[in-house]
Amino acid sequence: MKYKEHTLLKKFAFFYFGVTFVLLSIIFILIYYFQLDMQKNLALERMKNFSFQIASNIIQAQMQNKMPNCKAIQKRQYKFMLLDKKGKKIRGDTINKKGLIIVDKSPLGHMGVWAIVVEDTTFEKVKQKLFYKTFFAFILSYLVIAFLGYYLILLLLKPIKEARERIDNFIKDTTHELNTPITALLMCANEKSLQKKHNLERIRLSAKRVSELYKDLIYIFLEEKNKKIIEIIMKEEILEQLQYFELLAAKKKITITTSLDDSKTKMDKEDFKRLISNLLSNTIKYNKRGGQVFITLKKRKLIIEDTGIGIKKEEQEKIFEKYHRATDVEGGFGIGLSIVKQICNEYGIKITMHSKLHKGTKFTLEFPPY
Repeated sequence: MKYKEHTLLKKFAFFYFGVTFVLLSIIFILIYYFQLDMQKNLALERMKNFSFQIASNIIQAQMQNKMPNCKAIQKRQYKFMLLDKKGKKIRGDTINKKGLIIVDKSPLGHMGVWAIVVEDTTFEKVKQKLFYKTFFAFILSYLVIAFLGYYLILLLLKPIKEARERIDNFIKDTTHELNTPITALLMCANEKSLQKKHNLERIRLSAKRVSELYKDLIYIFLEEKNKKIIEIIMKEEILEQLQYFELLAAKKKITITTSLDDSKTKMDKEDFKRLISNLLSNTIKYNKRGGQVFITLKKRKLIIEDTGIGIKKEEQEKIFEKYHRATDVEGGFGIGLSIVKQICNEYGIKITMHSKLHKGTKFTLEFPPY
């Protein structure tokens, strides 16, 4: 991971995890106090019920002229104390005020009892248990959200990383692609070399290659205006483009066979040249030594087929994507077929491709009627 990507990831993660922590903290604090309030109300209702039983026992004992038997309703979790009118203890337990306490004045002076104090000694444990339960639920939720967040961050960074890698590769490939023709031009750019015919041919081809690379880059990155839509005799333009690839084909001993009728189309001439040039370049560049290229044009249907290395099945769906290269066997920008697809879309040309690994590739272009 690059430094900038790492820094971006750290900043985003810090922001995401910080905000998530604050929001979850607020949510679980609210949940804790809501649950605590429910537990407290429930405990108070039980204590009131317990106090009511004691008060009933006292009133019943006075009516029967007996001493109240509070032990019959004693509960282990409760302590209670009976108070007189002045608030002094008559009998009962010692209240330490560490638990939940209620004061019930329902006895109304029966048997000298004016108030009942009840203490729930277990409520602090209930409160503590609820706290730990909420805390661990918070930690678990935060870890799950943090893990999902980290995974989502990686998913978000993936296309950025891939785009950066494509651009890096594009720059490297551009350097490599320009280096070959420029080196050839420099080697031949002296008086002795210029006197040799084959060096002049190398200069012409190298200059042509630089020019084509420049035009491809302009087409990809700059919007061309003032296009002239004219009638084109496709056969003438295809044969003209083939002249520029004869030397490259000869070096690889590739045989080019053509069968072209007089089909015509209407489009910008430079776009048509660029379309054919990129397709021919691929058929030769990725062909086998001693391979063949078949070019057929009939009723505005152009088929360019080669006996080259072919394209893997899993790569065929991505072949028209910008900067995508199906193989590293030969150099290239990964923009040639992207340009082809872009031109086809612009002029309504239907393009299909069929390829078998180690067998070859066939491009079929169906030009619309005009």
